[in-house]
Amino acid sequence: MNECIPKYSPGQDLTAHVAQSGGVTGKRLLAISANKQGVEAVSDDTSGGNIVVSYPSAGGAVVGVAGYDTAEGAKTTLVRGAGKVVPITAGGTISAGQEVEATTTGKVVALGTAGGGIAIGRAWRDAVNNGECLVELYVGGKGGGQVEPHMVHLTDNSTGTASDTIASISDAATKNAVASLAAKVNGILAALEDAGIMEAS
Repeated sequence: MNECIPKYSPGQDLTAHVAQSGGVTGKRLLAISANKQGVEAVSDDTSGGNIVVSYPSAGGAVVGVAGYDTAEGAKTTLVRGAGKVVPITAGGTISAGQEVEATTTGKVVALGTAGGGIAIGRAWRDAVNNGECLVELYVGGKGGGQVEPHMVHLTDNSTGTASDTIASISDAATKNAVASLAAKVNGILAALEDAGIMEAS
């Protein structure tokens, strides 16, 4: 059966339709590969309304981990949720604490190895090629798999009054200060929109 059994489970698993040619292997990463099945708001839909998944691109975004070996055209449990810790098959040597990314066969390798650059989680212990790597998932963050990097908090020494519009400014120092503030705020807003916490503008 080759089941992927989570060690810690703060997330929400899903049922997914496997479109991967030849099926998928349990404990491998999966990505959305086609439109969700069914038509929204149709009460007699018989397709199940599941998301459609296959193995990801090299270093690409993922949506979860195959819960078990599943044939093409069948349904699988998609193990997912930021903070969930699960065993995923390693595609190379990985050290505890390293961030990991996906290969085209759904395995994990050290970040930067596959070339895509999206971190899908962090290894909790060392792993060898084709062995199990215990991974804390980032799935549920930006792009279906990436946690936003830490953003340093600003200190406000302006003594000014906040509003929704930045007024025209003449002196260079103030321009730079306001530009820094605007960039931080816009970065936070973009992260919230990408994560689905806030509607896109």
